Amino acid sequence: SVNVEIARYDYFPPGIDAPDLTGLFPYAQPQNPWNVPSPYLRPEVPHLWRTDSRNDMPYTIGNASVEEAVCLYALARQFEGKRGLEIGSHFGWTASHLVAAGLQLDCVDPEFLREVRFKLVSESLDKVSGTGSYRLWGGYSPDILPEVRESKPEPWSFAFIDGRHDGTAPADDARGVLPFLAPDAVVVFHDLTAPDVEAGLDVFRKAGFSTRLFNTMQILGVAWRGDVTIFDHVADRNVAPITLDHLLKHLPGWKEPEENGGAREPAPVTSAQPSLWARLRKMFSPSA
Repeated sequence: SVNVEIARYDYFPPGIDAPDLTGLFPYAQPQNPWNVPSPYLRPEVPHLWRTDSRNDMPYTIGNASVEEAVCLYALARQFEGKRGLEIGSHFGWTASHLVAAGLQLDCVDPEFLREVRFKLVSESLDKVSGTGSYRLWGGYSPDILPEVRESKPEPWSFAFIDGRHDGTAPADDARGVLPFLAPDAVVVFHDLTAPDVEAGLDVFRKAGFSTRLFNTMQILGVAWRGDVTIFDHVADRNVAPITLDHLLKHLPGWKEPEENGGAREPAPVTSAQPSLWARLRKMFSPSA
């Protein structure tokens, strides 16, 4: 890829009627993703990539794209009135779409331990119209999940996992969520470009869930079981097909390798380098 900024736009997949919630987030401004030192960001995808200017962390955190938020809304809409979970809420952009879809949403994020962040996200979500509701939980997943689950009798019918992306964190979140899901359930991961995140999706595949990928800017991974509907996502024709080795097992036509011979499962892409978050923290540390 050539490090040159390109004309960008918001892509709306056909067939989805979702509310426009961008007005609730005036601090989410388009940025140049070429300037972010992440091996898992796809700056060549011509979609707008936004960050929240209120973020005071020592590294850049991007919002899900408009397309990705719209897809979350469409997937969650079938569970109106039922319980949902979000791990990693940042400033509430994706949560707003899940509340708009009608979920009774539990949002888990350690930043909610800070009064200012709790207040800012609450103010945004309070402006979302519809039948949905929310509760913000300050704490770390998966440790806090049993407490959150026990706060209401119903299991979660929908879960969006977008917390830490490095090491075993995504898989740990997946294993923490799995026993608390309803028989009919959908789970979505963001940033499947990262092999560690795919490991979280694979927890559900190995537990008997069906899986699918949505070819969005950062790639959504969807897992489901039971009587649910997964719409046919129409990707932007300007986005190249998914070819990452660690994602091939989730593409149509992939077959489980036979125990004795047969097709081999693609090996996950791994790296001996420090994790993305570790490198970013070191890069922006005052002592670096």
